Amino acid sequence: MALFRGPPENGPPKVKLGGMEAPPLRAALYLRISDDRQDGAGVARQEKECRQLADRLGWRIAAVYTDDDCSAYNERKTRPQYDRMLDSIKSGAIQAVIAWNSDRLWRQPRQLEDYIDSCEECGIQNQAVNTGRIDLSTPSGQMHARMLCTLAHFESHNKAARTRSWSRDKADKGEYAGGPRLFGYECHGMVIRPDEADEIRRVAKAAVNGQSMRSLARELNDRGFRTPRGNLWRPEGLTRLLSNPRLAGLRTYHDTVRGPAKWEPILDLQTHEALKTVFADPARQKSAPKARGGPDPKVLGTRLYVCGGCGEPRMKHRVRNGRGIYEWAGAGRRKRHRRATHCAISATSAPADPATAIAISDGPVIIR
Repeated sequence: MALFRGPPENGPPKVKLGGMEAPPLRAALYLRISDDRQDGAGVARQEKECRQLADRLGWRIAAVYTDDDCSAYNERKTRPQYDRMLDSIKSGAIQAVIAWNSDRLWRQPRQLEDYIDSCEECGIQNQAVNTGRIDLSTPSGQMHARMLCTLAHFESHNKAARTRSWSRDKADKGEYAGGPRLFGYECHGMVIRPDEADEIRRVAKAAVNGQSMRSLARELNDRGFRTPRGNLWRPEGLTRLLSNPRLAGLRTYHDTVRGPAKWEPILDLQTHEALKTVFADPARQKSAPKARGGPDPKVLGTRLYVCGGCGEPRMKHRVRNGRGIYEWAGAGRRKRHRRATHCAISATSAPADPATAIAISDGPVIIR
């Protein structure tokens, strides 16, 4: 969860320097916790101590940036409020940053280097409740920050390794390792919910006998059953549920079955294998490129027409309002192609011949 709050109505008084009043520095508080299990209590404690430090320094809190339940170690995850704070630094909206600890700001050396560049360019002062002043304007201060970041990165990396080892050990023993509640079981994952288990057995039997997932999902919704998150059932979600080896009392690790589990199964192994066979039937698959494991394409031009600018597949066939059309394979791809090749095509009626779609295109087309 990412939160942002603007400046309070009443800040600390102005600081007197040399007998003259100078406005206090406009400071931003950056608050972050990786795994929030206390409904925001962790970042609330950080904010309290950061505000106390701002009062002692005589800085005015101009903004509070909160990335709650957000990791700084995982490079694949973004921190929206951290990025917003960097934008405020570059725009001159803030002059200083306060964090509870330096590792709240960065745990990745790459992020630290970008942060140092921004602070040097804009003259940003940095303070942390635990580590004190973080001077990024001098080589020695930058060296100290890099050492702290390296230690934080090592700590996270080592913790991740310990967690993986623990998870593998739990899997080999067939024990439950936590996670979201699975439909059919209680929250701790070991005890069956009788009413949900009966529905799973009924739906599994119907699926093996050939009933569609769409109709089964509709039946579940009509009978008043919802997903563990309280949402309506959809065919895709129901398929994932029935494919889950946990229902058959099997313990997995990274999608690989490690052995029997210690909880009571809802489905027997014979039914589980029958469901796998049903879901793997190519007749149930929609037309998809062979690279993704689907059947051969059924529409003329699939995987033949590629963009001359980037070489990606250019169009795909869809049925819209009862008419067949060729169009771009997604809005993101359409935007990339327009920037790269200035192609103006979006969608056009093409019941059988993709040449109709090609004719209105400004960009190059290659037929391979």
